[in-house]
Amino acid sequence: LRAIATRTLAPRTMADWPNVLTLLLLPVGLWVSFDGRINWISWLVACRIIAGLAVFYGAAGLARTRWLVYLPWSFLLLSLALFALVLVDTEWPTSKMPLLPGALYGWLPAIQLPGRAGGGFNPNMTGGSMAFMLLPAVALLLWGQGWWLRLLALLTAGLVGLALLLSQSRGAWIAAAVALLIMPGLRSRRWWIVVALVAGAAVVGAWLLGPARIEGVVFPAVGASESTVNTLSGRLEIWSRALYLIQDFSFTGAGPGRFHWVVNLLYPLFTIAPDAEVPHAHNTFLQAAADFGIPGLIAHAAFLLTLAAGLVAAVRQGRRGTLPALAVGFLAALLVYTLHGMVDGALYSQRTYVLASVVFGAMALVSIDLLTSNRPVGPAGPASD
Repeated sequence: LRAIATRTLAPRTMADWPNVLTLLLLPVGLWVSFDGRINWISWLVACRIIAGLAVFYGAAGLARTRWLVYLPWSFLLLSLALFALVLVDTEWPTSKMPLLPGALYGWLPAIQLPGRAGGGFNPNMTGGSMAFMLLPAVALLLWGQGWWLRLLALLTAGLVGLALLLSQSRGAWIAAAVALLIMPGLRSRRWWIVVALVAGAAVVGAWLLGPARIEGVVFPAVGASESTVNTLSGRLEIWSRALYLIQDFSFTGAGPGRFHWVVNLLYPLFTIAPDAEVPHAHNTFLQAAADFGIPGLIAHAAFLLTLAAGLVAAVRQGRRGTLPALAVGFLAALLVYTLHGMVDGALYSQRTYVLASVVFGAMALVSIDLLTSNRPVGPAGPASD
């Protein structure tokens, strides 16, 4: 569809070389995962990556076309559709954090989607996805042009924020809070004074509370319905196993989608029950290295860095308008992805990978359009407001 609309097969983006490296690593990963029979999970992950790249370039190729005007509206509508999906298909936690009463979740609708024999979205997956979509909606609300667009952004930010709150995903909460604090600084230098004051207050508060009390707040005692995977000790054990795997399979990885099988076989977990589901490393960067070795980690990190570099260059032009506002929101969303990716892999999973690829493609689209546009721009550097 993109080729028909733009009459070109694939656009050039800032992330081309990381994507080429990812494609070159796919046959290596599939070869490593072959154990005498075709591993359908590895092939499914490979197809997911190829589909994600196709979606990425399909979105990025719409730069400098008439379809760009619909991008802010399309993003907000996509966020609302995702909210509706996770609202009815998330296995909401009821005892993870004491801040929200468990009875509240009884009021939420629940629908068993066709073809879904098991449960729905994991709460951490929901939290990570909602935090990822929240920041651009807030940016459009604050700096977008047009009352109708800002009203839709207000509705989207409110509902997506509600789903983020209900997810009780501590990592997503922290990532969203940090990004919301930093995002205005991308538009105004003076805001960094506020960031410094808040950071200083946080350091003092952490020193007064002490590590033990902070751990008790962020990682409360495990309830009867919560897995040990969601505790600090559980995550540390999973990360240690991922590091063992990367050490033994440094150049090739264990193969895409093979983390759970290899860990159970070679590096069994002790504090986590054997029947607990641990499909990934709960860290986006460790997972990339576990799948494709150190080259996979380099490809993933380079992909994020090139996207960030393009968005930073676009934001530094100091423009005002809906598209520059969306660029600020996308840069904050990329920060959310990175921060939350340090403690979970919500947007690296099968169900949300294509969604992340759509947004990544939109990030490249906005960067390319703002950096190649002939419209007059303001002075270099963020505006001082």
